[in-house]
Amino acid sequence: MGCQDNPVLVEAPLPPTELKIENATHQSLQLRWKDNSVGESGFVILRNSDGKWENVGHAYKNRTRWTDKNLAEYTEYHYRVFSVKGNISSDEYALDSAFTLLKPPEDFASTLHTNPLRTTLSWTSSSVRNNGFLIERSSNIEDHYTQVALYSADNSVYLDTTGILPELLYRYRIASTFDSARSVFVYTAVITPRGPPLPPSNLSLQPVDEHSAILTWRDESHNEDGFDVETRKEGDEAWSLIGRPNRNTTEFIDRTVTPLTH
Repeated sequence: MGCQDNPVLVEAPLPPTELKIENATHQSLQLRWKDNSVGESGFVILRNSDGKWENVGHAYKNRTRWTDKNLAEYTEYHYRVFSVKGNISSDEYALDSAFTLLKPPEDFASTLHTNPLRTTLSWTSSSVRNNGFLIERSSNIEDHYTQVALYSADNSVYLDTTGILPELLYRYRIASTFDSARSVFVYTAVITPRGPPLPPSNLSLQPVDEHSAILTWRDESHNEDGFDVETRKEGDEAWSLIGRPNRNTTEFIDRTVTPLTH
């Protein structure tokens, strides 16, 4: 009797698990998964964005990351990742889906104008999905960005005239928007020139005793070197300097008061 070879059975590799999609941009998505198999020859990636699954990539054995590129902006993509050993694929697969981001604006630039201080922002956009732009501003005396404009998609210029002070760094950022979704921000900045400080406000005078009084005020400026405190008696025309408090001070005690004098 002749000898009959027994067929070699190749077991399907274990499927990957814990598929996550991260590091999204407007044209790429990065897939990350857990490799559970031993001896696999690689991984096959399938993608679906329009109801049809297609093979879009292959990762070598023991790899746990793969990046899908040249995608459409703000589009939902579904992925399946199989492990393969030769011509045999795993019976199950890892599954996840995610949106690419909106394409951000381009050529974002700022131009500073003086007298009065104001900033013109300009940009271009090649996004085909956005319906607006979000513009935010911060400065070196603020620790956060504040929205200054929400524009429709047909705009490409914004004039900022609100509360711009001298001798400050202003940072601007802009993102494309589609309802509640937005792109990554892009940035620009301007430095305003030195200018006169704003005057204090809410000046108040209260007696301390018959020879002194305390002055308090609200400091409205950010770039003062200090304050000049002057006084004059009723009927006098000339003001006399009686003190120079340091910057950021909001009170001064006058110890030159004459009793029963206005």
